[in-house]
Amino acid sequence: MKSAISALLALLLLSGCSRSASLSGEIRLRMAGGETGPPPRTAVLVVRSTPEFDRAWADHVAAFQAGAAPLRAAVEKAGQASAEARKTWDRAVASGAMARASSRPQTLPGSRGWEHPLWQGVREADGRLLQAKRKLRDVCLDYGRQAEALLEAHAAERVATDQAGHFVIAGIAPGPALLYAHSRLQDRDVVWLVPLTLKGELRQMVLTEETPNGWPFRP
Repeated sequence: MKSAISALLALLLLSGCSRSASLSGEIRLRMAGGETGPPPRTAVLVVRSTPEFDRAWADHVAAFQAGAAPLRAAVEKAGQASAEARKTWDRAVASGAMARASSRPQTLPGSRGWEHPLWQGVREADGRLLQAKRKLRDVCLDYGRQAEALLEAHAAERVATDQAGHFVIAGIAPGPALLYAHSRLQDRDVVWLVPLTLKGELRQMVLTEETPNGWPFRP
């Protein structure tokens, strides 16, 4: 497969595509066993910078940031309350009261004993934190889906990786652009949004989970 890709790139360069920009790359992700490998076939988009797209993208990011800010604040507040509830519980345990209660099983967590209000406070605080995180996650997913539609609508080029995770995009006009890819693997999504400055040459790249990228729609 690599030899076929190399031959294709050579043909593109010889045919004059070297006057425009070309991308050659691959996607590698961590698998269940810890090794790296290609994900299922993944769409790779190149979106050129244009006044229309740049305005639409900036407006969408600004709307997301405005909507996510109070939810992030709520997550932080709920996290502090959860941590404080656990500290209160830990102090009660460390004081020796738990040791005294251990001789009376009816007073252990979940019963109607002395420590029940403290443990209930921990559970309630953890529940509020989980709810706050879910709200933020849902907003991120919603804005992320809208962003993906915006990128699709403005994509200059769109290809799919092969079974080995390789992709080739040729004949792209030089200039600033974004490379976007979204891979679903097992129980996680991995999204890339990589700023590029395309020139009249071949650019090679590898996308991994450690690749720096500018996807802003994260919790």
